[in-house]
Amino acid sequence: MFFTALILILVANLYVLRFPPRRLVWHYAGLLALLAAAIATPLDMFLGGGTLWRYAVPCVLALGPMFFAGVIFARTFRDSANPDMAFGSNIAGSVLGGLSESFSMLLGFRYMLLLAVAFYLLSALTSTTRGQPGTKAA
Repeated sequence: MFFTALILILVANLYVLRFPPRRLVWHYAGLLALLAAAIATPLDMFLGGGTLWRYAVPCVLALGPMFFAGVIFARTFRDSANPDMAFGSNIAGSVLGGLSESFSMLLGFRYMLLLAVAFYLLSALTSTTRGQPGTKAA
């Protein structure tokens, strides 16, 4: 799992270097779409079926948002006027996300995903007010 996370972060950084996104709206949309698909898909659907439904689809739904989040962070970090604050905010968000993960045991996995959607919507809204995801700051 850790190896896959590190690979996805590397791929996201390489993507930002090779194809610098001007707008992050589509990356936020992809992230939220994958989270919504994970919320809408019943977990028992993965128990039956072939290789695609048992392995490929759960991997895309679980790890796909990590790629989009990596692109969003890399682009935001690259364009940040205060990279130390951006990195500190990312670490604080990771800690908050890790602490929020314990809600999955209390509320269930779907509600944890809803909480993730709320955090990413908050990220998109605060980035928009700072001018980050819309267009590159002039």
